[in-house]
Formats: sequence, structure tokens, C-alpha cells
Amino acid sequence: MKLDELKVGDRLQGFKDFGCIPDRAVRIVRSCDSGFFVKCSDGIHLLDGQVGDDGHLIGLERVKWRTTE
Repeated sequence: MKLDELKVGDRLQGFKDFGCIPDRAVRIVRSCDSGFFVKCSDGIHLLDGQVGDDGHLIGLERVKWRTTE
């Protein structure tokens, strides 16, 4: 999945521990002036930092179930 395929309100689940977001936690995609983000223990986790060389998000997948926020 690529960053430009996301929209506000999508739910993402991480499948690795980012430190500020627990492994397998589900977060809702939100938007600010800096781009798409999810809430984390540090405040916000900008998703542009999760884009790999191939343009796909690393360590995240879209899910269709409830959030843990």
C-alpha cells in the first residue's frame, strides 16, 4: 500500500514495534499540515517516514476492524 492510497479515517495496523506504537496496535489515519499521521505515545507518528524505496509503506497494513485508540 502506498501513502497516496490512504485517506483520513483509514485504520492501519503495525506489524512491528515502532517504539511509540505497540506491535499489532491499530490506529486511525489523520491529517495535518505535515501530512498523514497516526497517534502514538510521542504524540503523532508521521507516515511519510514509513515509505520505503519502492514507495510502499513499511511495517503497516490497512485493516477493517475497530481501533485501539
